[in-house]
Amino acid sequence: MGLNRDRNKPCPCGSGVKYKYCHMPNHYKQQAGLVTNLAKKIHEKTAKYWRKRYKAISNKPLGEPMMGSGK
Repeated sequence: MGLNRDRNKPCPCGSGVKYKYCHMPNHYKQQAGLVTNLAKKIHEKTAKYWRKRYKAISNKPLGEPMMGSGK
């Protein structure tokens, strides 16, 4: 079912009820779940990157520059 389906037409499941009352709420719950899962994956990748970056920076001796030489 696409997002462009007319919400006031009968549901394609054959129940005779309008789509907006029958299966549209389930469709939006499913879409919200996909977005939530994607956000979790992005957060995990970002956190992994920064943990690795912090570990690399924090292990440098005190006399060395933190981010690089700047050349």
